[in-house]
Amino acid sequence: MLPPLSHAELKVSAAPEPDPHAEDRACEAQKMEALGRATAGATHDFNNLLTAINGFADLVLDRLPPDDPVREFVWQIRRAGESATLLNQQLAEFARPTRAKPPIDLNTLVHELVPIIDRVVGPDITVGVVLAPDLWATGAEHARVEQVLLDLCVRARDTMPRGGQLRIETVNVEPEEPGAGRCVRLVVADTGRGMIPGDQNKLFGSALMNQEPARALAPVFAAVQRIGGRVTISSVLGRGSTFNVDLPVALGPEPDGTR
Repeated sequence: MLPPLSHAELKVSAAPEPDPHAEDRACEAQKMEALGRATAGATHDFNNLLTAINGFADLVLDRLPPDDPVREFVWQIRRAGESATLLNQQLAEFARPTRAKPPIDLNTLVHELVPIIDRVVGPDITVGVVLAPDLWATGAEHARVEQVLLDLCVRARDTMPRGGQLRIETVNVEPEEPGAGRCVRLVVADTGRGMIPGDQNKLFGSALMNQEPARALAPVFAAVQRIGGRVTISSVLGRGSTFNVDLPVALGPEPDGTR
């Protein structure tokens, strides 16, 4: 039989072993912190440049006659500037320290994005907004929902080269099946070219990722998956498409309309 351990020996034997990877993890954390600071500085400077590009494009548009053919070229500059601004916002979101995300009010998010959407889709497309009263808060991440909405609006614009109507709607959705949870639905509908059923089934697949207008929808599908939602499509060839994005309902504090 082994002799009993002394009190001192018990204390030594109970001490945790040193973590051989602790130093590596600390170095990695420092690298990520430095990368975040560098990204934050770069996005700030880039935002200043984009503000100038977008601002001067607006000045040119204001001074050109409505029937001037140059307007279309300036609109392309303005749209590219808006797309770059949105990408820069996503980079800035990455650079922010990780923290708990408050629930968001989807109605507020849509309301704040409408002026940007108006500029992105251009004057030939009418944007209509229908916001549900007493909309539930969603726990989805603010930046990802912005990305989804704007990508769907850009895709809708590309299917309406001669103009049309774009409708954005928010809806509370009760579960239709036992065990399913409630969700908040974001609807983006257009009067564009529409799709045949076969294209609808392949829309988010890699086979169409490099073709218009499906090119922008792979990021949409990925973003919705990350926030625990789902996307469904209803489309009629020649009459337009409707995208329903179902977002999880938040549990906990009151919604926050900002990031």
